[in-house]
Amino acid sequence: MEQLLRAQLHTKTLRAFGSSGGGCISEGYAYYTDTGPVFVKVNRRAQARQMFEGEMASLEALRNTGLVRVPKPMKVIDLPGGGAVFVMEHLKMKSLGSQASKLGEQMADLHLYNQKLREKSKAQQNTVGCGAEDAEPRGVTKFGFHTVTCCGFIPQVPEEARGWCLGTGITGSCEPLDVDAVNKTLVLWENSNYCYPLSQVSSLHSSSLWLKDTAAF
Repeated sequence: MEQLLRAQLHTKTLRAFGSSGGGCISEGYAYYTDTGPVFVKVNRRAQARQMFEGEMASLEALRNTGLVRVPKPMKVIDLPGGGAVFVMEHLKMKSLGSQASKLGEQMADLHLYNQKLREKSKAQQNTVGCGAEDAEPRGVTKFGFHTVTCCGFIPQVPEEARGWCLGTGITGSCEPLDVDAVNKTLVLWENSNYCYPLSQVSSLHSSSLWLKDTAAF
C-alpha cells in the first residue's frame, strides 16, 4: 500500500507516525509526506470506494461553508486487491474541553446555513446588479444529498425530494421495507402540512459528533 501511496500522492517521503488503529469500519494510518502530514483511511471491502467518495463529498460540502474545521479531503485510491483508501489532511486533535460550547454554536450556524443562503438569494432577486451569474453559493430547496453517503457501511440513497420525509435515504435501510406502510406514512405526512402549515428547510449537518470525531485545534 505504501508504494501505491507514494505514486498516487507524488511524494518521495512517506514515513508513518503515531499509532495505527482500526474503528468499527475502517483502519487509520498517519504519514509524513513531501507536502505535509496526511491521514489515510483503509477499507478492503468491495463498496469502499463508494463509501469514501461520499465521505469526500461530505467533507467538501462542510468545508465550503467556512463554519466548521474539517480535514481537507485529498484523494480516493483503489487498492489492487480490492477496497480503497481515502487520503485527507492530518489534523492534530485535542480534547474539546471548554470549546464544546463553541462547537455547539458552530453546529447551530451550520444548520441555519442553507436557510440564510436562500434568504440572501431571495433578497438579491430584488437588487439591481445582482444577477444569476454571481458566483456566490445559493441555497437549495429540496432535501437529500447530491451523492451516495453511508450510515456506517449502509448506502443512503441520494434522492432529492420536496420534503424531509422523502429525502432521508430510507431505502438504504438494511431491513426489508413495508412499502405500503411507507407510502401511507408519506401521504399522511404530506397531508398534515395542510393542517399544520409549518415550513421545513433542508440543512447541512454532521451526523457523527462522538468523542473521537470532535476536537479543538
